[in-house]
Amino acid sequence: MSLLPILAVLMVAGAPAEGHVVVAPVNDAASRCTGVLRAETIGADGEAARTAQVLERGAKLALAAGADWRVTLDSPDCWAAPLVVDAVADDTTAVLRVWPKAVLRGELKTRPGIRPPAALRAVIQSPPGSAAVDTTETSCTVDGNTWTCAVPATSLDVRLVASGFAPVYLWDVTPEGARSLGAILFEQGGSVAGWVSRNTPSAEPIAVELSPSVHGGDEATRRRLQTRVLSARATARGFFQIVGVPAGVFTLAAHAKDASPARLEELRVREAQETVLEDPLLLMPLAVLETRLTPATPAPEQRWRVELDRFTTRGTGRERVTSGAATATGEWSAKGLERGRYRLAVVASGSVVAAREVDIRTDLEHVTIAVGEVPVRGTVLVGTQPVEGRLNFDSRGRSIVLHSNAQGEFAGAVPEEGQWRVRVTPKSGLQQVRTHADVHRREGEEVATVDVVLPGGRIEGKVVDEFGSAIAGADVVVLRGTEFEANAASADDGSFTLYGLRPGEMSVRARTARAESERVAVTVRESGATETTLTVRPPSTVRVLVRRTDGLPVVGAMIRAFAQGRLREYVTGPSGSFMAEVPAGSSTLDVAIVAPGLPLKLERISLHDDPAEIRIDPSAGELAIVLAGAPPWPFVRRGDMALPLPFLFSPASQPGPAREFRDGAFRLALEPGEYQVCAGPAPGNRCITARVTPGGIVRIDGSSLWPSAK
Repeated sequence: MSLLPILAVLMVAGAPAEGHVVVAPVNDAASRCTGVLRAETIGADGEAARTAQVLERGAKLALAAGADWRVTLDSPDCWAAPLVVDAVADDTTAVLRVWPKAVLRGELKTRPGIRPPAALRAVIQSPPGSAAVDTTETSCTVDGNTWTCAVPATSLDVRLVASGFAPVYLWDVTPEGARSLGAILFEQGGSVAGWVSRNTPSAEPIAVELSPSVHGGDEATRRRLQTRVLSARATARGFFQIVGVPAGVFTLAAHAKDASPARLEELRVREAQETVLEDPLLLMPLAVLETRLTPATPAPEQRWRVELDRFTTRGTGRERVTSGAATATGEWSAKGLERGRYRLAVVASGSVVAAREVDIRTDLEHVTIAVGEVPVRGTVLVGTQPVEGRLNFDSRGRSIVLHSNAQGEFAGAVPEEGQWRVRVTPKSGLQQVRTHADVHRREGEEVATVDVVLPGGRIEGKVVDEFGSAIAGADVVVLRGTEFEANAASADDGSFTLYGLRPGEMSVRARTARAESERVAVTVRESGATETTLTVRPPSTVRVLVRRTDGLPVVGAMIRAFAQGRLREYVTGPSGSFMAEVPAGSSTLDVAIVAPGLPLKLERISLHDDPAEIRIDPSAGELAIVLAGAPPWPFVRRGDMALPLPFLFSPASQPGPAREFRDGAFRLALEPGEYQVCAGPAPGNRCITARVTPGGIVRIDGSSLWPSAK
């Protein structure tokens, strides 16, 4: 567009020091403009406002030096954005750009039952590459359902703003006279707006999704929250706006078929307000992963199988991406991969013989995996009795499956020497027992001898319902404190047997898809059977509200809830509530709450209140726990509840305020109060007391809980 500046400077000999404002008409505005230029000082101690008539051939306005001025144009046929001139000096010449005036007009439309806004503002600016109309906010006139705004007669980007409604964006609007834009829908509630950019050109459409932040939770809770996913399409410029957003904490993600998604975690949206991203979401090209395996094959005429799993966004699980056989030269590749964390597993004969976590950050990633092999042989015994069945050797993401015969003998290979977890499943398939095995070859031996000897303790019993009828297929679990010991399934007549147990105090419970029993304490002897009956009943459901101390709901919080030793995970919805299932007869529920932007909350709540309510104080202190040299995890106790330290962490992919490892210590942001760090959950266990104060840091040495381990 042409710019025809008219610069007329009046020089008056002996006049006081002053600066000037000159008019620069755009689009031949000079021939049509009438009206008055107005200037007023900014601040209380300036001179009186000066005015000058706008002439057909331009205008000038003298401004006294030493002051800040605000210059406006009052004209029926021309438009200019207000101009602020700071610290005028005698050589200052400021330019006021003037356009012919146009009018935007439209109809206010809302959802049924919603009253249209009574006031409207327009924020205007030039589109990229157009005449430079500076970003300007102006008031519009509202008459019933009709609105009008005076704007410059040039191509514009317009943002219409009304209190209580999401802004409306209009792009590349070219006003012509009193042009009507028709009916425009104004939506109530909050909104999220921003831009998506690419580092490579593409014509693929971009979808943007906004979903509640989910730190954890069972699949049913996830499916329920996914129904609240809001979405929008990005424009050709890359702009997007999602309206009708409730207050809460969300994950924002941009997707395109030919790009790796861009995500923004823990985006907080406030009630009936617009959230605008500070930085654009950047879509990166899909990546390629190339893998080389050594040795190239597990055996002549055989091939390695490679499986690639992607960690879910918040690190709470994995999902299969692709799999396939490597080449005869040990090469395998995958294309079209999103950026992020993956697990790469090498499989032979159905067992994972090597595994590696891969963080894909660039367009092309190379990984080399050396697959080792240690031959093993041994025997599985319960006391002196052989066990026929399946053995799962697990370590660092690798899982090797071996089988024992009727004499309890097994043979095979594992990737390396060291400590391995072993899960023994007898041939009946109704029981699993956990233990450990030390795999090491003696000097001069090529094969490691590993004998898996299970203790002689045994629990026998029956699972029935509340009417005494046998329950088949119930899952029976044995716990030593909070540590999983063994599990079994009840037979058709409801009976079960758990053997290979270490002697001591334990608890046992049974559960089905719709019911569960209370935890029953038992004492397991070195030999012989301990008998018990487990009665399963349908669980109760209780609604729990989570709020800040100021009454605001806490949305998107991860809830770890414990009742009678069973862990369940939930996520608070937009109202700040969750529905907890608890075993019949439970009177309390222990909860650990990890909420974005809030301290960790530990509380035992009574289930007699409906709904139960938890209040979180936004103030926080810090507890730093040093664990160097301490073999097990300690328990963190508050009041009558004690939870293992790992249960208080937020997911690994979201460090946040509730989980951080720094300076050799696990650091927890906690609600102020008195806590204990203990060697175990029982009241008699060794503990260290710590008082957490707002803004304070308490550092304790958890290693001292186990003096003999130092």
